Amino acid sequence: MSDAYADITDHDPYLNDVPHATFERLRRDESVAWVEEKDGSGFWGVMRYDDVCAVSKDYGRSMMEYDPPEHRQLRRIVQPSFSRKTVLTYEAAFREITRKRLDAILERREFDLVTEIARELPIRILCRLLGVPDDDADKLVDWGDQMIANADPEYSRAVVDQVDTDEYRLLPFRCPAGLELCRYAEKVALDRREHSHDDVLTQLLPLTDLEFQNVFALLMVAGKKRGGIRSRTGS
Repeated sequence: MSDAYADITDHDPYLNDVPHATFERLRRDESVAWVEEKDGSGFWGVMRYDDVCAVSKDYGRSMMEYDPPEHRQLRRIVQPSFSRKTVLTYEAAFREITRKRLDAILERREFDLVTEIARELPIRILCRLLGVPDDDADKLVDWGDQMIANADPEYSRAVVDQVDTDEYRLLPFRCPAGLELCRYAEKVALDRREHSHDDVLTQLLPLTDLEFQNVFALLMVAGKKRGGIRSRTGS
């Protein structure tokens, strides 16, 4: 097989040089190509510079993917709500949430600290900070687990290295829960536009629908990463 048809997923073609002829052929004939991998999975390869720029701009971008000045503009919207002064005003509410959670589990002789505390508290506190109903916390905790652990079958039905999960590859976070979270954020935004509140989510309303969903998902995932989740490997 000539260099124009090198396996770009294999290490060997890169040992001595880059398979330029292969990338040249792909840019010419298949600027967006489905690239098969040896284990049966694969990915979409975007080969042209302009296409890469377009995909990067159209993809589910949050503050983490923006450069200045866009990053600063988004950061300015949410930063006041997470300042030390503002967060301190929630101290009593956060203590109440923590006390209720501890009261619910300390009666047991034995419990999993990560599952019962670290997994639960960050999202429940974040829900209070954002203005999301407490009744929705359980499903937000579950969605957050699935999005962060989308490589772990204990949490996700979209495990990244399984062939039968190919249908999920274009979803947010490559996970059905990511899509559910975005739909939830869409409903939240609609509610805030009809009935504004003095909360973080109302302050995000100047954003477009897509930007609102991306920031909402980022905040939820950030809350989960703060707390961590229990995995089969114990990490």
